[in-house]
Amino acid sequence: ALARGDAEAAQAPLRAFMEEQHESPDNSLLEGYFFLARTLLALGQVQEAAELVEKGMSLSSAGKRENPLYRQQFLRLRAELALHGEVELPAEALAAAEEALRESGSLAEEARNPLLAAQVHEVAARLARRRGDDERAAAELGTAQSLYGLLGNRYRAGKVADQLDELSLAGREDLAQVLDVESLSGGLPTEFEEMEAQTVALEELSEAISSAASSASGTTKAPSVAPDTELDAPAGKK
Repeated sequence: ALARGDAEAAQAPLRAFMEEQHESPDNSLLEGYFFLARTLLALGQVQEAAELVEKGMSLSSAGKRENPLYRQQFLRLRAELALHGEVELPAEALAAAEEALRESGSLAEEARNPLLAAQVHEVAARLARRRGDDERAAAELGTAQSLYGLLGNRYRAGKVADQLDELSLAGREDLAQVLDVESLSGGLPTEFEEMEAQTVALEELSEAISSAASSASGTTKAPSVAPDTELDAPAGKK
């Protein structure tokens, strides 16, 4: 059920497994906390998921069950929990997610584990989007995609590519809203108007060149454009 991403089907067997672990815990206890917390988060049972994450964090941070790799994954889940929900998040939730991701990323780097690092970058992209920083989000997703590619994980690399496409589409929609084409009094320039503007620009450039030639021969004439102005030529004439 976990491999299929079926959180509903995975919940019951995971709960049964954790009951066994509480009666007779073994080395799979941390794994059980992690997968049950992740499953509950996917089902929207945030409060219980958060409690399991904190228990797992405590166990993996010290004592006989201390395990930096599990601590790294619980930290990532803590960040995901902080980002959960569609409403605008308070600043403290964003700060908590950022702090958890920072430590999680450091542990992944220390372990030299590109898979864990890629997962951190994916969550970091979500954090950036919640902060309204789409450029940072795209950079984080690009890094994650590269890491998955190096691992030969085409499935995850493809999923990240979908997120990049979604981000690009959202950016275009935001731009359309900012422009609000219908409210512009003059509208967008027509193809003819663009060609006319390019023609004027070329005429000004020609005048500037003639002015420069006149100056070289001793005749002074002020140029119509600044010396370093770069003008767009019509298609096919650059």
